[in-house]
Amino acid sequence: MAGRHSIVGVLFAVLLVPAAASAQVPLPTARHPTLEELEASIRRMNVLHDAAELYRAGNTRPALDSLDTVTPDAQRAMARSIKRRLSPPPGDRPDIAEQYVEATIGKPKVKELPWDIQLARALAVLEMEAALRDYTERDVRPFVDPAIRTETAELLFEVISEKTSEASPLPRWQQAIGLAAFRDGQFAWAELTLNRACRQYSDNAALLLACGSLHDVLAMEPGDLMMRRFTVVRSPLPGIGLNRAPIQSTTPRNVNLDTLPSATKDPNIPGTARRNHLQSASRDLESVLRIHPRNVEARLRLAHARILLHDDTRAAPLLEEIVAGSIEGDARDNYLARLFLAGIRRRADQLDAATALLEEALKTVPSGQSAFVALAEVARARGDAQTAAAIVERMLQAPSAPDDPWWEYRFGQHWVVDPLLTALRKDAAQ
Repeated sequence: MAGRHSIVGVLFAVLLVPAAASAQVPLPTARHPTLEELEASIRRMNVLHDAAELYRAGNTRPALDSLDTVTPDAQRAMARSIKRRLSPPPGDRPDIAEQYVEATIGKPKVKELPWDIQLARALAVLEMEAALRDYTERDVRPFVDPAIRTETAELLFEVISEKTSEASPLPRWQQAIGLAAFRDGQFAWAELTLNRACRQYSDNAALLLACGSLHDVLAMEPGDLMMRRFTVVRSPLPGIGLNRAPIQSTTPRNVNLDTLPSATKDPNIPGTARRNHLQSASRDLESVLRIHPRNVEARLRLAHARILLHDDTRAAPLLEEIVAGSIEGDARDNYLARLFLAGIRRRADQLDAATALLEEALKTVPSGQSAFVALAEVARARGDAQTAAAIVERMLQAPSAPDDPWWEYRFGQHWVVDPLLTALRKDAAQ
């Protein structure tokens, strides 16, 4: 009890201290930068200015080399200063350049180079080029969090949109970088880039499609993907390996359709994590279809996610519309729709329907080995080993092709990346 009274006494003593006495305690204040620090900031700003000029002139590699002389954190800080320079808030305190001029009494040793909207745009796009470069050269460069690059570009795109009413290209850049990692089998990097973008732009159908596709594929691993989470597997598709030779898997790539709903019973992929991926895939892909109801890619991937969730009843209608032609798709889409729907029919013991769908799939893609294998398995399910062997012989005699659409499925919308990057760079050059 005595201890309690002593504590109360101390509290009263503190409360009764005169205001004048408390005012004598100095409050912490922001430290003003030194002249040398201000001068260094101006030099860094001018380096970014030169890098942006180089990029505008089409010299991307020298521009990136120049950008690398400034740390990513400093680039982000400089972007804030450039934004304030181009669009100063009302009553804003002097920025770095103005502080430097004041500190040198109007006689600065280093003169700040002028910024305009075109240079700000070039620097913003250069930051995204750096993010793409960080990914493609990840084996020989130190890791830079893509979020830092994105935040720096976003600061600049914000002021550009404010001054010109232009829509920010940042979501499309994030889509391109995320899909580039996706197509190269670098799922962790793709997830890092795309998940952040989808949280930020929750109504962007292209990003939602990329995110939904990625979660669908992550739920397949390693059973159908035939790859392990910690194994680097590069895309085998011609021209999409970012100039890197593919790592050949020693696991056969033929697909057993009957394993699709239970493809991830491997202990490396816990059931909860797998279900979370499938639920995320379903949520994102359903959002795409609310925006674009006839998007065939979203329908295929949503159907596949529902198959993995053991929900053939809700998956089948999505596929039936593609097979019937009421939802238009290309040869790849029609092949995959029939492949997936054949798996549903087989699991329902509708072997004739499954056979017919797989024969139609082979008319669409005559070299489709996945369809041949599934067709042979349907014959074997009937107890007809002779027909199954004849189907395998047909497969061996079929025209060869670089890849089966099912093998490509694991690499997302790989065909989008190069045209998207070309369009983004063309827009930046205008």
